[in-house]
Amino acid sequence: MQGGGIFVTGFRLGAKTDTSQMVRTPLPGKLRDVMGVTVEDYIPIYSAKQGVKFSAALAGPDATCGLWADILQPSGADVLGTYTAGAHAGRPAVTANKFGKGKAVYIGGDLDCTKS
Repeated sequence: MQGGGIFVTGFRLGAKTDTSQMVRTPLPGKLRDVMGVTVEDYIPIYSAKQGVKFSAALAGPDATCGLWADILQPSGADVLGTYTAGAHAGRPAVTANKFGKGKAVYIGGDLDCTKS
């Protein structure tokens, strides 16, 4: 990341190789160092949406998450948002990691940030 860029990615990063084969390493696969996290668990969301509360670093309303939620274990990344309910309440949902001159942001869920 030369020049101080920002790499933003979402859930299921690194799940497959470039030949569409499932990886056998913890996600986000070969990008764990860049992202500064390991996916500890993941859950499909079938009914009630999961809430996500953002830290003060992210201005704006909180969000909900439907479809999918990666449960993140930071290994250097800062936590920017956490899940608010269920077995994973308080666990990281959104992280940012400094890498080289840039940052890598991992969004662990299918966020819906529209205000109701």
